[in-house]
Amino acid sequence: MKKGRGRGKFIKKMDNASVKISCFMCITNPKKRGDTYLEAIKSHLLFCDELVIVDGGSTDGSLKDINLLNDPRIRIVSLPWAEDWSWEEFATHWNFGYQNCTGDWVGAGETDHIWEAAQAERVREFLSMPSLQELTVVAVEKFQLVTVDRGFNKSGFPYFLNKAKCGSSIGYGYDPDYHTDLAAPIHIKKQIYPLFYEGIAIRDEGVKKFRLHFINYLWTFKTGNMILKEREKGFNGWNRFYGSKKPVLPYPGGNSLSTIKSSLEMSYTRLAKCTKMMFLKDHPKFMVDKIKKELKPGMFGYDLCGWGNGHSIVPDYFDTDKVITINNFVDHRGRLIPLDKEIPFAVKRVYFITDVPTSVISRAGHAHKINRQALIAVKGQCTVSIFKDSTNKQDYILNSPRKCMILEPEDWHILGNFSSDCVLAVLASEHYDLNDYIDQL
Repeated sequence: MKKGRGRGKFIKKMDNASVKISCFMCITNPKKRGDTYLEAIKSHLLFCDELVIVDGGSTDGSLKDINLLNDPRIRIVSLPWAEDWSWEEFATHWNFGYQNCTGDWVGAGETDHIWEAAQAERVREFLSMPSLQELTVVAVEKFQLVTVDRGFNKSGFPYFLNKAKCGSSIGYGYDPDYHTDLAAPIHIKKQIYPLFYEGIAIRDEGVKKFRLHFINYLWTFKTGNMILKEREKGFNGWNRFYGSKKPVLPYPGGNSLSTIKSSLEMSYTRLAKCTKMMFLKDHPKFMVDKIKKELKPGMFGYDLCGWGNGHSIVPDYFDTDKVITINNFVDHRGRLIPLDKEIPFAVKRVYFITDVPTSVISRAGHAHKINRQALIAVKGQCTVSIFKDSTNKQDYILNSPRKCMILEPEDWHILGNFSSDCVLAVLASEHYDLNDYIDQL
């Protein structure tokens, strides 16, 4: 018997090895499209015993990259697309992936779905529970990124299908009663799970939603032109398939492609005001290097391709060893910047440095034995220089109340270049103690 997480109850689990977990992922030129396909594959391999890649005819070198992973759990199957884009083919490829999986549970992965290690561990834990073996579908939460420093819980996602129970009687397709998109699993004659459209409840007791989540890196590394090209292709395909059925279109802008860009500008600017903070350290480890190396201005995950009315990540977001970005909430009443869990230590002392004369070249000039500090330029700006030795230093500019610089005890530093209006707040882990200072560099 083992205590369940977050419920305070004891739950009986099957041996993890007794449940086989498969996943499938459909790709067509993901490298060319800027998808996070290799990272998605690596994250699914954290919990699955088999990963079926359904290739629609890739010619961009992505298959070679996948083969270089040299993982025996990966199996590539081919199903060329009959058309450039159609919703019927979309469902056909998903069903082909499902049919080629041999696991008890089958997960529907996508090239922008990334699992981090702790969540991946919980997937196997949950799918091994005896009580779940009678379910038809297990749904999980989708954490949708806006820019890489913020996101929101978008919806539930019907991720895992119980193939051991349902076999070929379950698949993917269109249900006219709910106007589902083709990523919704359906029974032969019975809709078992409409997507979590707002206001629609789960209508089948064989479906269970768990507080597992993956991170959706939709569009993160794509430029505006790449996104609009994909939207146009998908929009035309949607209208070809659904035009006579007249459901509510899921595409912003209704029937006019010319309004898609302006609709995205409006919706993502609005979402930017109600999102949760996403620090770089909170991303899966294999995504951190990709974000640092590949994310650039003009990409959606950096500045919404310039569509977000100036919204972008703070450049020092990448210096996560020293500078973290604080969440903020903006509306017509002003800006609220809370300090909640951002400071990585208990604060015992707070002080402010202000009204620094222009004649003062620098302040500080020391390290500490045990004291840790968090520095925030509440107003104006200043420069923090950290020295490794007498000749090697790194400068950080604090010029926003959303930038919080963490100084470890061993960081020998000086403060300089104070603007005339600078107000620097310092939060310290220890009370003042002269003996804690290290003046010698």
